Amino acid sequence: MRIKHGAALVAALAIAAFLSACAAAGGPAHRRLAPLCAADSRTYGMYSPGGACRVRRAAEGEAAAPDGAWEKREYLRCDFYDSDTVRLHFSGARAYAAGELAAVCVPHYAPVMDMTASALLTAGDGFDTVIVVGPDHAGKGGGVTLASLGWDTGAGRLECDADTADAILADKGIDARRDDDLLRLDHSVSIQMPYVRHCAPDSKVVAILLGKGTPQSKLDALSALIGDISLQKRVLLVASADFSHYQTADETARRDEVTKDIIARRDLTALLRLGHENIDSPESVYVMLKLAEYIGGDVMLMDSRVTYYAENSEYRAGSFFVYGAQRGE
Repeated sequence: MRIKHGAALVAALAIAAFLSACAAAGGPAHRRLAPLCAADSRTYGMYSPGGACRVRRAAEGEAAAPDGAWEKREYLRCDFYDSDTVRLHFSGARAYAAGELAAVCVPHYAPVMDMTASALLTAGDGFDTVIVVGPDHAGKGGGVTLASLGWDTGAGRLECDADTADAILADKGIDARRDDDLLRLDHSVSIQMPYVRHCAPDSKVVAILLGKGTPQSKLDALSALIGDISLQKRVLLVASADFSHYQTADETARRDEVTKDIIARRDLTALLRLGHENIDSPESVYVMLKLAEYIGGDVMLMDSRVTYYAENSEYRAGSFFVYGAQRGE
């Protein structure tokens, strides 16, 4: 595990400090995306059940949505979007050395999403469909849950690939259900959409949450269907996952070595046994690895980073990896 130095780390730490300050009334910033509660007439706002304000800053020239627009919407709004942060991340992004990619694993923790920007720049554009899978943090989906609407990212819209979404819903082996609001309220997928829009603006999208403990048979069925669809059109799978959580630096390093070894060996059974101390969405990484197996692609670790934060006067670490799955011959 290497700790990345230089301008990108300084920028990430500055963002983390800003988010931490904003979250002072709502708990540690590393446990959820901190609220951006600026008093701005161009700000979209909503309130979580706990009462904490989470908003997104509208892009330049974008008007605030009128009251009551939720019921009539055709697009889901990215409430975890901040235009300044996205611009900062892409200004420091760099393409990794990789071949043609069919899938990437990227973080969903806002201060390190320059890594996401770099991964998506590496993958490029020209995809017919981008499928984003991430953890169901609220635990309300109970398996595979997807959105059947497109996304208003604040920087432009992304249309839903209705054919792919319908195919997933129709597959009895996947046993998926639709819940647009659950997808909107969970940052693991929503936060990725402005980055996808920046790199692949003409692609359609499908957003999926995977519950903790989703049966392996359902993950296999989902991976196989994505593999079948990728033979018919250009598909990019984005697996949204953060790795070690809430551990000391030494424990984070130890757990990261275990996780990297499991992924390198593609030990899918061991992967699904990992808890949040190692990774918050083994299910999402499982789908990426299973898809790579299906299409005959190699999987490579392209980047890694550790960040530190204070909790109860003690320092803790969080780790973030970027993986890429190459498209098979």
